[in-house]
Amino acid sequence: MAIITNARPRAALTGLLKSPVFGLAWIILDSGAAVGYIVLCFGYSLEYLGRNAFVDEFYLIELHRGRGWGRKALEFACRQARLHHVRAIHLEVVAAIPQRWSSIANSGSKITGTT
Repeated sequence: MAIITNARPRAALTGLLKSPVFGLAWIILDSGAAVGYIVLCFGYSLEYLGRNAFVDEFYLIELHRGRGWGRKALEFACRQARLHHVRAIHLEVVAAIPQRWSSIANSGSKITGTT
């Protein structure tokens, strides 16, 4: 098993930021202060007839959870994905916290994923 150092994730993020063909990343701000981030990584799917994306990273500080910030961030990312011709967005949810995603899943968004 390889040991992952801080340099490897930094290099991966730098590659993503330098080449938007791989995906997009945003910092979530509240009055100019960073409170989270969301990252979409692109792929291609025959099933979805073209470009798809995974919500590869999604984080909000505890204070901003359960207050609509996550929904707004995901809706923003979905709008941006459509501008980049993404036909499907996939979201993986940690099984221990499914309640955080139930309101998003019930919002009419078509989200696929695993728990």
